[in-house]
Amino acid sequence: MTKIQFTLGNSDLWHEIQLNYNLTGEKYRDEHDLSYIIKREQDRCKDYSAKRVKVLNENGDVLAESSDISEWNHLEYKNN
Repeated sequence: MTKIQFTLGNSDLWHEIQLNYNLTGEKYRDEHDLSYIIKREQDRCKDYSAKRVKVLNENGDVLAESSDISEWNHLEYKNN
């Protein structure tokens, strides 16, 4: 089970989605997939866009993170 955590706008409040998802290691594809998954969730929150994102494995280890998912090429993979 993968956890995807994200903030909306400049908020410090983290939202979390849990689903069966694996990073591909292809930055463009992962950024696109994460943006799509988060967009579906943020649409329920209206008026705000996701900004910071973390992808964690079932042990809580950070696999990847972005300081601003709305900007391409900001996803950084972590070596755990």
